Amino acid sequence: MENPDLRSLFWDGFYEYCGERQDFVSAYSDPSNRAENGSWYATFGLGIRDVHSMAYFAQRDGWVGVNLWITDVALYEGLLARRDKVEAMLGSLGGSILWREPSEKNRELVVRLAPILRRSTGTSCTRGSWQGC
Repeated sequence: MENPDLRSLFWDGFYEYCGERQDFVSAYSDPSNRAENGSWYATFGLGIRDVHSMAYFAQRDGWVGVNLWITDVALYEGLLARRDKVEAMLGSLGGSILWREPSEKNRELVVRLAPILRRSTGTSCTRGSWQGC
Protein backbone atom coordinates (compact mmCIF):
# COMPACT_ATOMS: atom_id res chain seq x y z
CA MET A 1 0.00 0.00 0.00
CA GLU A 2 1.36 3.41 -0.90
CA ASN A 3 2.06 5.88 1.93
CA PRO A 4 -0.65 8.39 0.94
CA ASP A 5 -3.21 5.57 0.87
CA LEU A 6 -2.30 4.41 4.36
CA ARG A 7 -2.27 7.99 5.66
CA SER A 8 -5.69 8.61 4.13
CA LEU A 9 -7.06 5.43 5.73
CA PHE A 10 -5.52 6.41 9.06
CA TRP A 11 -7.09 9.88 9.04
CA ASP A 12 -10.47 8.55 7.88
CA GLY A 13 -10.50 6.17 10.85
CA PHE A 14 -9.18 8.84 13.20
CA TYR A 15 -11.84 11.36 12.18
CA GLU A 16 -14.55 8.71 12.51
CA TYR A 17 -13.29 7.70 15.97
CA CYS A 18 -13.10 11.33 17.11
CA GLY A 19 -16.58 12.07 15.73
CA GLU A 20 -17.99 9.29 17.91
CA ARG A 21 -16.45 10.73 21.09
CA GLN A 22 -18.65 13.41 22.62
CA ASP A 23 -15.74 14.83 24.64
CA PHE A 24 -13.76 15.38 21.42
CA VAL A 25 -16.73 16.84 19.53
CA SER A 26 -17.46 19.22 22.43
CA ALA A 27 -13.88 20.47 22.47
CA TYR A 28 -13.02 20.55 18.76
CA SER A 29 -16.26 19.92 16.80
CA ASP A 30 -17.07 16.86 14.72
CA PRO A 31 -14.21 16.09 12.29
CA SER A 32 -16.01 13.25 10.50
CA ASN A 33 -16.98 15.48 7.57
CA ARG A 34 -13.43 16.68 6.88
CA ALA A 35 -12.00 16.31 3.39
CA GLU A 36 -9.75 13.34 2.65
CA ASN A 37 -6.32 13.82 4.16
CA GLY A 38 -3.27 12.18 2.57
CA SER A 39 -0.84 14.20 4.68
CA TRP A 40 1.10 13.22 7.78
CA TYR A 41 -0.65 15.77 10.03
CA ALA A 42 -4.01 17.38 10.79
CA THR A 43 -4.67 20.58 12.72
CA PHE A 44 -7.36 21.16 15.31
CA GLY A 45 -8.44 24.49 16.75
CA LEU A 46 -8.55 24.54 20.52
CA GLY A 47 -10.57 27.71 20.91
CA ILE A 48 -7.78 29.14 23.04
CA ARG A 49 -5.84 32.11 21.77
CA ASP A 50 -2.10 31.52 21.35
CA VAL A 51 -2.37 27.70 21.53
CA HIS A 52 -2.31 25.61 18.38
CA SER A 53 -2.59 21.82 18.12
CA MET A 54 -1.50 19.42 15.44
CA ALA A 55 -2.06 15.64 15.33
CA TYR A 56 0.54 13.50 13.53
CA PHE A 57 0.75 10.15 11.83
CA ALA A 58 4.50 9.80 11.22
CA GLN A 59 4.41 6.56 9.29
CA ARG A 60 8.08 6.47 8.35
CA ASP A 61 9.23 7.01 11.93
CA GLY A 62 6.52 4.82 13.45
CA TRP A 63 4.63 7.13 15.77
CA VAL A 64 1.41 9.07 16.17
CA GLY A 65 1.10 12.05 18.41
CA VAL A 66 0.13 15.60 19.07
CA ASN A 67 2.01 18.85 19.41
CA LEU A 68 0.82 21.91 21.25
CA TRP A 69 2.45 25.14 20.15
CA ILE A 70 2.00 27.87 22.71
CA THR A 71 2.96 31.41 21.85
CA ASP A 72 1.77 32.93 25.14
CA VAL A 73 4.69 32.77 27.59
CA ALA A 74 2.53 32.98 30.72
CA LEU A 75 0.25 30.20 29.51
CA TYR A 76 3.22 27.93 28.78
CA GLU A 77 4.83 28.70 32.13
CA GLY A 78 1.53 27.84 33.86
CA LEU A 79 1.49 24.49 32.07
CA LEU A 80 5.15 23.92 32.88
CA ALA A 81 4.44 24.65 36.57
CA ARG A 82 2.02 21.69 36.43
CA ARG A 83 4.52 19.50 34.62
CA ASP A 84 4.20 16.55 37.03
CA LYS A 85 0.40 16.51 36.67
CA VAL A 86 0.58 16.87 32.89
CA GLU A 87 3.15 14.09 32.56
CA ALA A 88 1.18 11.77 34.86
CA MET A 89 -2.00 12.29 32.84
CA LEU A 90 -0.39 12.01 29.39
CA GLY A 91 2.18 9.41 30.42
CA SER A 92 -0.60 7.00 31.25
CA LEU A 93 -1.16 6.71 27.49
CA GLY A 94 2.12 4.83 27.21
CA GLY A 95 4.03 7.25 25.01
CA SER A 96 6.78 9.77 25.38
CA ILE A 97 6.38 13.38 26.40
CA LEU A 98 8.79 16.04 25.21
CA TRP A 99 8.97 19.60 26.49
CA ARG A 100 10.86 21.45 23.80
CA GLU A 101 13.02 24.33 24.91
CA PRO A 102 11.22 27.60 24.31
CA SER A 103 12.25 29.60 21.28
CA GLU A 104 11.70 33.29 20.86
CA LYS A 105 8.31 32.76 19.24
CA ASN A 106 6.85 29.55 20.65
CA ARG A 107 6.99 26.79 23.21
CA GLU A 108 6.12 23.21 22.39
CA LEU A 109 4.73 20.15 24.17
CA VAL A 110 4.93 16.91 22.18
CA VAL A 111 3.25 13.59 23.00
CA ARG A 112 4.25 10.56 20.87
CA LEU A 113 2.66 7.11 20.87
CA ALA A 114 3.31 3.91 18.95
CA PRO A 115 0.33 3.40 16.63
CA ILE A 116 -1.68 0.22 16.44
CA LEU A 117 -3.70 0.14 13.24
CA ARG A 118 -6.70 -2.13 12.75
CA ARG A 119 -7.45 -3.81 9.45
CA SER A 120 -11.04 -4.07 8.29
CA THR A 121 -10.79 -7.74 9.26
CA GLY A 122 -10.26 -6.66 12.88
CA THR A 123 -6.61 -7.75 13.07
CA SER A 124 -3.95 -5.27 14.16
CA CYS A 125 -0.83 -4.10 12.44
CA THR A 126 2.07 -2.16 13.87
CA ARG A 127 5.00 -0.38 12.30
CA GLY A 128 6.73 -3.58 11.21
CA SER A 129 3.64 -4.89 9.42
CA TRP A 130 2.28 -1.70 7.81
CA GLN A 131 3.03 -2.87 4.32
CA GLY A 132 0.32 -5.50 4.66
CA CYS A 133 -2.24 -3.18 6.24
